[in-house]
Amino acid sequence: MWESIATLGQNPITLVVILCVTVLIFYAIKKGLFSFHRKGISIGLSEQNTRDLIQNQFEYAKAKIEGVANTGNFPEGLDPYRTKYILARVEDVVQRAIVFNNMSNKESYIRSKQELIYQTIMKRVDNEFFLTPAFKDYCYTFVEELFKELYQMKKDFKDKDN
Repeated sequence: MWESIATLGQNPITLVVILCVTVLIFYAIKKGLFSFHRKGISIGLSEQNTRDLIQNQFEYAKAKIEGVANTGNFPEGLDPYRTKYILARVEDVVQRAIVFNNMSNKESYIRSKQELIYQTIMKRVDNEFFLTPAFKDYCYTFVEELFKELYQMKKDFKDKDN
């Protein structure tokens, strides 16, 4: 038996295959495709770290969205309860994106979120201000900045974890 194992090392093709498989396994572990967690040993991404990232993204998005009502960019006399309700629906859209964890900084991804959030707002407003191009520009700029910041948080987390 030991003779057959010893002769494996003499065949260069076998060595290359074993080396390639080993490199692929380590690459997959580094990218988080595999994880192994036992007492004292942890290989792959940590679920706790992922939960921490999601929690941080939730809190950051909530703070940014709640801050929108206090910016002074909106007309006087808006119903504060309706405004809070609309901002909560916007927060729901952002939280779904965070939970699905497929965030990207690609233009097509951000454009889809801009339109989704804009339509979420438009379904619930009745003030003429929200029909203006200035509001649409404000909304699109805000959503773009928010999602780029959330994506950067995710990227920084992955870089820190690896």
